[in-house]
Amino acid sequence: MNNSCIQRLKKGVFLLLMLTGFTASADIVYPARLQLVETEPGVFEVLYVLPVIQGKIVKAQAIFPGFCAPVTEPEISVDAYQKKTRWKIQCGGNSLAGQQIGIEGLLGSQIDIILEVTTLDGRIYKSTLSPARAFYTIPEAPGLKSFLRIGTLSATRYTLITWGLFLMVLAYFLSREGGRSAVPLLALSTGLSLGYFLSWNEWLLAPAWAGTVISLLVTAALASESVTKNQPPSGKILHPVLLSLGAVVAGAGFGNEKLLSGYTQGEEIILLCFAFLGFLGGAWLLVRIASQLFRVLDLQVADFRIPAAKLLTAVAFGILAWELSLFWNVPSMLPSIPFSLLSLVLVLAIWSYHSQSIVPAVLVLPGLILGYAAGIYGYLLPYSWAFLLGLQSFLLILIVFRKSISPVLARGVLLAIGIAGGNYLQFFASDSLSYPIARSVFFMLLLAVFTLVLSLFLERIQNPAVKRQVLKTSAIAVLVTCLLLSFVFLQQTYEYSISPLLSSGFLPIPIASVFALILAFLFWPRRRKILDQMQVKHKAPIFSVILLFLSIYLLPLQIKIVNPWYTADQIKPEVVHDILENKLLNTYTAFNIADEEILFERLNENLEAGLLDHIYLDSRRRLNMGLREGSKVTVKEVTLGDLGAPLSEGNPDNGLRYPATWTVTAQVKHLKHIHYRKNKYTGTIALKSIDKAWKISEITLISEDRQVIASSRL
Repeated sequence: MNNSCIQRLKKGVFLLLMLTGFTASADIVYPARLQLVETEPGVFEVLYVLPVIQGKIVKAQAIFPGFCAPVTEPEISVDAYQKKTRWKIQCGGNSLAGQQIGIEGLLGSQIDIILEVTTLDGRIYKSTLSPARAFYTIPEAPGLKSFLRIGTLSATRYTLITWGLFLMVLAYFLSREGGRSAVPLLALSTGLSLGYFLSWNEWLLAPAWAGTVISLLVTAALASESVTKNQPPSGKILHPVLLSLGAVVAGAGFGNEKLLSGYTQGEEIILLCFAFLGFLGGAWLLVRIASQLFRVLDLQVADFRIPAAKLLTAVAFGILAWELSLFWNVPSMLPSIPFSLLSLVLVLAIWSYHSQSIVPAVLVLPGLILGYAAGIYGYLLPYSWAFLLGLQSFLLILIVFRKSISPVLARGVLLAIGIAGGNYLQFFASDSLSYPIARSVFFMLLLAVFTLVLSLFLERIQNPAVKRQVLKTSAIAVLVTCLLLSFVFLQQTYEYSISPLLSSGFLPIPIASVFALILAFLFWPRRRKILDQMQVKHKAPIFSVILLFLSIYLLPLQIKIVNPWYTADQIKPEVVHDILENKLLNTYTAFNIADEEILFERLNENLEAGLLDHIYLDSRRRLNMGLREGSKVTVKEVTLGDLGAPLSEGNPDNGLRYPATWTVTAQVKHLKHIHYRKNKYTGTIALKSIDKAWKISEITLISEDRQVIASSRL
């Protein structure tokens, strides 16, 4: 797939929707860490890893408390990228609490060292040592005062200083003309506690700006209801849900305030309980302040309530525009997210407006969870993007032609959309994002918030003529967006599936698309003179239009037949480049396959038998060279540069040798960050006709150049 084209499409759609998402992680080029694990009382096993930079090792010493002494000789192993040292130290019966552990000799370097200390009682202390902060003091075990200070007081303070929460509460009272305080109190406290709990377990990762942006969106949606003097029936359900969703994102931000370490599992549960009390107290204060302000200013009177709502709406939109300007000024912060799911936001909102019910948005959520869970356990739908876009297009076509379907069928379609969307989200997140579960949950929250907010704004339209026009125009616009997205996916399918088949002597036949086109032609309503004379309205071609769209989404489903006009011996010079690039792509991406048997089958399809063992061992070594334990390498792209003139002419059966340069881009994924490595090779590649198919018969490397790239720069 053309990366530059995809990036432009992503940024364009992203900015048009003004939707924000995941943050980029910093790239760790040189791993350095100091780990201490208590194996028996007072005895720690030490692992000290230092990077090798330009052939030199940083002269930095690990420093422990004075009562700790080594009991084993260091075991040292060095390669081209790092130096590992293992040994054991004995600290006797002394406690490490209040003692310092650090590194001496970091001054003048730019290296950060990850420190992790694990004790027998389940405490894990984590910190990052740097030249400016080279020592870490092991804290004392927490007590009641610590729980109150770090849990309750901090949570209460955080709730009160998060001004977006107060704006949401004030907008809620304006839209409800006062109302009871119990509902917003329950929504806020529950949402804040849930968000903090999810972030504590690293199941939700919300960037710093997310809480503010979501709060402003909810504020604008609720306050605008007072401006339009509109009280939709769904407001009683939507308003508390929006408050709680905004509070969930804000609560996740509290977990980012400080990194707490050294707690046992029981102490973590106690701390969470104290934090929940703090959130409840902070939410109660916010609700009481807002309700008292509402009463003091007598905002129940329309002369005051409506101007106040207008002012609040304008302020919310103004601050929101200012917050989102960050992504205009720093485009590199724009994250990569699945845009087929962004279109789902618009489809759900439009369909809810069309059916006059918020039930569709609610039905998709369990489908998303089910599809995501299925993906985690390895059940991935083939071409889930086509399934997702096809179902979305089905609903949009019904809206364009102003047709309705039975409630049971509609709910089944919406549930299927959710399953396909969740399955595709899991594939995308696990393949492309660090913290895949945490970022997926955050994206689902964004999806829910934007769907509900857009539904509220659409409900403001009461004029039937305007409503019909808005529905039709919006449905057509999103249909076009779905088609454009499908073309991007089809381009990828062509490059990775169809093009290799063509170069290998096969013809792909999209049998399902052909069948759909035939049916669309057969069922297209015919124009009859008698109907014109009787002035009878012709039947809308809704079924045929659905089949036409379906024929596009079914293009990846193909059967392959042997090309009778293909002869490997008669290769043309202009197609040599494409054949070589496809063979290299298939060879390197084979290493993404976990099953060794399937891996060798893929290699055998592209390499001569004599090369299999050598390429397998050499390529795996080069792809995994210098990586830390637990790293996962996935080849993403292989590009072939300009080929030189053939080094030898003759019968293709003996091979055609070309000087070449090619680049392999691989993703290196750790739990908490992702970076990319580009390996650029220069050498000689030979193609050979074997059993009427082209295979690589020789790869001779002359040079290799490696480049590490942060994920935000690719």
